[in-house]
Amino acid sequence: MTYSITAKPSVTVPGDAAPVAEKPANDKAVADQPEAKAAAPAATEEEAKDEAGPKPLRLTIRVGTGLGHEETARVIADQWKTIGVEATIVTEPNPAHFARLRDGGDFDVARTGWIADEADPIDLLTVLRSDNVRFNYPRYNNRDYDKLLDQAAVDMDVERRKQELGAAAALLAADAPIIPLLGYVSLSLVSPTLTGWSDNPLNVHPTRFLAVN
Repeated sequence: MTYSITAKPSVTVPGDAAPVAEKPANDKAVADQPEAKAAAPAATEEEAKDEAGPKPLRLTIRVGTGLGHEETARVIADQWKTIGVEATIVTEPNPAHFARLRDGGDFDVARTGWIADEADPIDLLTVLRSDNVRFNYPRYNNRDYDKLLDQAAVDMDVERRKQELGAAAALLAADAPIIPLLGYVSLSLVSPTLTGWSDNPLNVHPTRFLAVN
């Protein structure tokens, strides 16, 4: 999920939250009228709530269908309550959910994920390039970030390339267009008599390469 959210509480010191009403030019004449001496109407329930404390930040967490996605969103919503955020969870089928993100649809916070298909950090960082309109769901746009990735893509110096990718990751962390939550883990019980099995990021194991001795 992408988006850094900051809830700014309203003023809670008594008297500071309410603006001072301007006095009319003929305030003495108004005060002498019977209508002006009538008691002020009682505060509404909504006004009483406003005076009781800061208003919560209200937003929507959008998730697609899938194991644990809604449950994860519920845990996040419960944790955000402690900092004054009220989150509503909206679930829709994955095709509609990811089409909304891909096509620039409106959302506050949305769940997404990415599985690297090669053992190189640039695979994950490239997802958030400004020109990656298909998968850059938060529409993150930072020219310095793009420039670092361009340099790392052609740099043959291993140490310098590592520094460039590290600087790009640091920019991403500072700008916070995404909120990292968890990493995928795959567990497999493999017999020692099985050959041709090779761990890989996608956890794909074609049977044509497998054999039992």
